[in-house]
Amino acid sequence: MADTLAANDERATAAHGTRCWAWGLAALATLGFAVTAIEFTVAVRADRPGWWAFVQAWLTSEDYSYGRASVVADMYPHYRALIGAMSLHTMLGGTAMALAVLQFVPWLRRRHRRLHRALGALVIVAVIASMAGSLTYLARTPLARIYASPGFGLVLWALALATLAWTGLAVASVRRRDFRSHMGFMALMMANLLTAPMLRVEWALLGMVTPFDMHGTNNCLSCFFGVLATLLLVLFVGRRVIDDLPAR
Repeated sequence: MADTLAANDERATAAHGTRCWAWGLAALATLGFAVTAIEFTVAVRADRPGWWAFVQAWLTSEDYSYGRASVVADMYPHYRALIGAMSLHTMLGGTAMALAVLQFVPWLRRRHRRLHRALGALVIVAVIASMAGSLTYLARTPLARIYASPGFGLVLWALALATLAWTGLAVASVRRRDFRSHMGFMALMMANLLTAPMLRVEWALLGMVTPFDMHGTNNCLSCFFGVLATLLLVLFVGRRVIDDLPAR
């Protein structure tokens, strides 16, 4: 009996360690993408592919990443025409994503509450400003000029408005001291931010295994990449974050 309990404890400890490593790598990947999002605006201003485009070209091909149907060839001139809105969106969106990762670290929330609140305030301000840049860009861009298809433009409008809604609900719930709801709404907000790296990872994956150009892969993905990002955040919050918060 004692041997069985010891073996179960060892398996549970090993599984916990594996989950910690997996979520740690996911957090580092998110931070890495946040840096590329900030650098993206610099690349657009300089009329050169950004760091992520270089990585994608290495994984797929230069024609896929820089060719006729790519974001670089199709959208960079328009991005430069609206560089103010794009800079606000991408640079502050990347900053918000990098800071928000820290908000989901349980020990930081438990042991450093003032830091948690200060970072949370910065995240909220950065998200609101980033979505203001996104909505400005979308308002000044006809749906027919959105990358790949007008349908993707509707998806972008929905994501921006939903992100602002989740952020507002997160603020309202923390003011009521409903911390469980606050964490849930912050997770939904973070899931919307994570659609940016999720989409780019899927661009690369489909570029490696399908014959489609980037227009084709984008149209394939625009229906569900947000759902996948949300499901991953729900899994993370349920497994790693809210177990110590009061039941609602």
